[in-house]
Amino acid sequence: MIGVDPILDFLNIVLWTGVLEGEMPVSVIIVADSSSGKSELLKRMESPISIFITDMTTRDLSNIMADAKKRIILLSDMQAIFSHKATVVGTTTQALRNLLEEGIFNDPFSGAKINRRFAMISAIPPQEFNRINKIFVSGGLNTRFLVFRFEYKKATLIKIHDAIERGEEHKKEKPIRNPEDSDYIKVVLPKKIAHACRHLAAQIKQEDIGFRVHHQVRRLVMAVAARDRRKVATEKDFRVIAAYADFLAADGEVMSL
Repeated sequence: MIGVDPILDFLNIVLWTGVLEGEMPVSVIIVADSSSGKSELLKRMESPISIFITDMTTRDLSNIMADAKKRIILLSDMQAIFSHKATVVGTTTQALRNLLEEGIFNDPFSGAKINRRFAMISAIPPQEFNRINKIFVSGGLNTRFLVFRFEYKKATLIKIHDAIERGEEHKKEKPIRNPEDSDYIKVVLPKKIAHACRHLAAQIKQEDIGFRVHHQVRRLVMAVAARDRRKVATEKDFRVIAAYADFLAADGEVMSL
């Protein structure tokens, strides 16, 4: 894939939030045009702690919960949740609200109450995101996700078409360092870095209080350190996340690649 290295890097960092000891992993929605390669990006995030799926109901959640190692759902298209009848959509979104915030899933099939640290990474085109946003906002799902928006510059589109024409679209793909196991890593966030995270969160918050995005930014910075198998986050780790702030800003322009 061409021009998507920043997206792959950010999603990879999000994936590493799933190995942070004592922390909930971060959930993200990618908002980009159809045929932007969103599903392919998500497929590349498959790992021992993540699972790629194309549909989402409480039945799917129940099956995923059966694997104790899984902590992050990679849903190819967020629209899949809303393609079912209203009662199914209601039970699924309610289950997600509980799972992605409190980490609790009340399995409707077995009756079991499962307590897990869980997150979701999904994708959706802009027009469809706007259509379902009322459902998200009314149920509080919107603040459980960071929204990562992007589009391709005209020059990038030309490069992609050139590569497709030559049959070289996937020739120069960089290897991705996904987690290789489900072991947890404890990462400390020094006071100076924690203070910087607070200010960055204030720039990208999607609601007035901003508590959730504050936690999410902290976890992303810690995940950069965890990816390098370090136990203390640094200013360099913070700068990596700060570089993505414009992609995450709730009221900013859509970033071009």
